[in-house]
Amino acid sequence: MTFIEKLDKKFRKDTILTFAKVEEKLGCCFATLLRYCKSKGYYTSCNKNGKYYILAESCKFDENGLFVIDGIMFSEFKTMKATLLNKINNSDAGYRSSELKKIYGENSGVSLSHLFTGKEITRKMINGVFYYFSSDTETHFIQQELRIKKEEQEFEEEVIKTDLPSSEIVIAILTFLAIKTKLSAKQLKKEFQKKGYNISITDIKNVLLFYDLECKKK
Repeated sequence: MTFIEKLDKKFRKDTILTFAKVEEKLGCCFATLLRYCKSKGYYTSCNKNGKYYILAESCKFDENGLFVIDGIMFSEFKTMKATLLNKINNSDAGYRSSELKKIYGENSGVSLSHLFTGKEITRKMINGVFYYFSSDTETHFIQQELRIKKEEQEFEEEVIKTDLPSSEIVIAILTFLAIKTKLSAKQLKKEFQKKGYNISITDIKNVLLFYDLECKKK
């Protein structure tokens, strides 16, 4: 049996292999393995230090461009950097690192940092959190605007899902606001305390947001 036939059999059996495994089981050199993989079409893992090999015919990539088997990740864009760059450039509203790590794993953080320092992507802080966008100025602007709208919408939805305080407290807040319109949430809390109401700043802000009202920022 030739090395080609042995490799065919081995890949059919195990799907993913390392050179160390091939050398141990089949005794073929790295050059032979590489020639075989190139002739068939192949991918190396974009995690695990790129030491795993898989034939292209075995990969079924998902919407994130990934094929994962036994915790070993292969990407249709070959490397983690190229994968992240494609993901960010083609996103509607950019990504924060935690969102990308949830998809591509913790080791994606290093590649993300390299992309940013190499100016292949841009970064912007919004509400105290860094978001990553395309390096193309026009695309960056569109992504950033959509991200801001998305964050505002998600915040409002979260507040609406949160139970408002009792109707008595809601009425008290709305009634007091009709008289004292220039107080901050913190000042309103103090005024309510004087009248014997134990109302939190969170309750006040939730009522304001729910009824689309405003008060002083400080």
